[in-house]
Amino acid sequence: MPTEHTEPHMHEISPEQRDRWARRGRETLETLPFPETLLPIIRATLDTPQWGPYHNEGLRMDAHFGAILEAVEQIADGTFDFDALGLPPDRRDAAKELITKIVRDHRTAIAIYVYLHDLKKPDCMNVELEDGSARIFTMEEWRALVAEAHGDDVQIRAALRERGIAKIGYRHDAELTGGIERDHGPEGVQYLEALGRERTDVADFLREHTLILAGIANHEMHFQAFPHSAAAKLYQEKIASRFSEEEAGFILTVCFLDMAGSKSPDGSSEYAGLRNMLESRDAYRIIERYREQREAARRPLQKNAYGQLLNIDDIDAVRQKIARLEQPPKPTALTPAQLALVEQKLPDWLQDLDIPETEHEAIRAALRSEHYARELNACEQPRLIPVIKQLLKKQPPS
Repeated sequence: MPTEHTEPHMHEISPEQRDRWARRGRETLETLPFPETLLPIIRATLDTPQWGPYHNEGLRMDAHFGAILEAVEQIADGTFDFDALGLPPDRRDAAKELITKIVRDHRTAIAIYVYLHDLKKPDCMNVELEDGSARIFTMEEWRALVAEAHGDDVQIRAALRERGIAKIGYRHDAELTGGIERDHGPEGVQYLEALGRERTDVADFLREHTLILAGIANHEMHFQAFPHSAAAKLYQEKIASRFSEEEAGFILTVCFLDMAGSKSPDGSSEYAGLRNMLESRDAYRIIERYREQREAARRPLQKNAYGQLLNIDDIDAVRQKIARLEQPPKPTALTPAQLALVEQKLPDWLQDLDIPETEHEAIRAALRSEHYARELNACEQPRLIPVIKQLLKKQPPS
């Protein structure tokens, strides 16, 4: 299993930090090349409320955006502290290289993504109450609460506590709505695509930024798919089989940025799910390289061994399993008497199995080797192995 990581002690977030993030979140928006159709829609989201253990960067979403943009700047100029990921040095450096490259190569696209990834949060809000219950929460209710508190953040926080609100979330499950599930990431993509069908400026804009939609829809992949496991099979199913290398790198980067811009009360970020996601990716790449090496050496990896590797929930255990698979197998050479018996039956088997004549010499060479079963697998004739074993099983011991 992935190792636990404890974030270093950090100081409580100051009001000045929150103000700085909120200001950056609002000011940067006005510098980006958004179509006129989108600008007022995005501006309206900046006041979306944040409350709970994971969004202490500010009471409104403008601070979340600002904190992400600050992390983007630090990554681009090489000052971001990747030690916060809690990874071993070699894997930390690999993650830093990947994320830094994506940020530098797609700097403007990532800044645009920041303002679009939570576009539908206002329509997918819920509150979790201190008594364990949950209910839908709306922007109208939030605006009323802010008005009662005269816009004062201290009074707003007090009002949230008085109402027993422990956390504001951004997903409607079927139980909450009576049957309709809504998640702000996919909802945002659907909304933008629908808007693009109505407005040419949005359609043209989205065509120029194709990576962004994949990032929006999957920016919470790290805790939706990887909260408790780092098995390579997860990366294979959730990412590698669905996205290009560029898309996968972008998704991983925006998942990282979402966490970098989501602060606990002491100002730290929780990267547990992202660590699992990175470990799953690294394990998958190790396994794929090994599989390709085996195929190039005409020693294809057996399906069950490949499946076992994908399901191992620890990258070091994956390496150990590969090392065991590479240990020399016990010799399986046929004795002269067994070889004579097999070669006597071989012409009939070749005909019954409809094996092309061009493969016959390779099969005979495999039968004379020290590891006939392994070599038959290597020349892609595993069907002969059970036939041979069945024949030999019927023979009395010599």
